[in-house]
Amino acid sequence: RFLRLIMGSSLITLGYDGENSTQYANDAACIATPWLLSIGFTVAFSALFSKTWRLNKVFDASRSFQRVVIEPQDVMLPFACILTANVVTLICWTVINPLQYIRSELPGTDDWNRIIATYGHCSSSDSGGGAAPYIAVLGVVNLTVIVIANYQAYRIRHASTEFQEARFILLINVIILQALILGVPMLFLVSSDPRGFYAVSTILISVICLSIILLMFVPKFYYHHLNSDIPTGNNVATTTGASRPNNRFTQNAPPETSAAIHRKSLGGIKP
Repeated sequence: RFLRLIMGSSLITLGYDGENSTQYANDAACIATPWLLSIGFTVAFSALFSKTWRLNKVFDASRSFQRVVIEPQDVMLPFACILTANVVTLICWTVINPLQYIRSELPGTDDWNRIIATYGHCSSSDSGGGAAPYIAVLGVVNLTVIVIANYQAYRIRHASTEFQEARFILLINVIILQALILGVPMLFLVSSDPRGFYAVSTILISVICLSIILLMFVPKFYYHHLNSDIPTGNNVATTTGASRPNNRFTQNAPPETSAAIHRKSLGGIKP
């Protein structure tokens, strides 16, 4: 949940109103947006990718009747590779050609040829190619991971796991892939409209975050609620006939004396 909070917090910096702030604060908000968005998505999605990769490795070994041991470093390796690629790209973007807050004029003037309104947006210098090369690298890396994760989740779609996680992980991956396929082209179409760009970005980020949170935690709560209604083994044992005393033999049985109980504790040895 904390990782989704990191990704969701990018909406705060994305919608930051820099009209009454300093240039330094506005530039910091511009730079923080891709960091929060990329790191939050990478860490959250890498967990899904590592889980599907681990399940596929276990089921592949079971088909060939081989024993496999998944070490923590094996699960951390995909996460480390994905996170390193994103962090290196973000560092190069921040150092070489960082985002800056710029106010541009909206088209149209009044009768005295004065500017009617302006809008603020984040942009990199055009001298280094702008932000396009870095966005392209981040897009290729993360989109490749999403496609591979969808393939991994599709392979284990029929696997019977606890809480049916394999099925819900596949559903999450499909939703994220469809959201990016539909949302990214729309971002380019409304890039010149600040309100439209912010609206599409908000919907896209919200769909990704909510799909992960709802489909990972709500089914667990549901299955936990179902299992909590099923009596455990101890409760079942106390309600069976074997656990109740047989009155036919115990009703008329004389009470044992303390000496008889003491002999039983000594293994039936008589003094």
